[in-house]
Amino acid sequence: MSNYKIDGLKLKRRTTCPRLYWEDLTAKEQKEIDYYAEDEGGCNFFRFKGQVYDLCQIGRFDHTYWHGADMQTAFSGVLVHVCSNSDSVVVASYYS
Repeated sequence: MSNYKIDGLKLKRRTTCPRLYWEDLTAKEQKEIDYYAEDEGGCNFFRFKGQVYDLCQIGRFDHTYWHGADMQTAFSGVLVHVCSNSDSVVVASYYS
């Protein structure tokens, strides 16, 4: 799906990633996400292209399939779809 377009955005990579718990993160990753309280619980993270994302920090994206987006630059970022089983997310990097 290398040149798929959606609403003017070109999708470069699309993959399914498992949702992760706090305990699943490495000590280094936990240190980078120092705002997160362990007792909050939940399965709020996923790893994509070597980076950990917090689903609570993903902005809402109004689309029939994609639930959220994280802008990395003014012209690129990632789109996120939370799967109905809630155990995984579909993630795609995009650019315009």
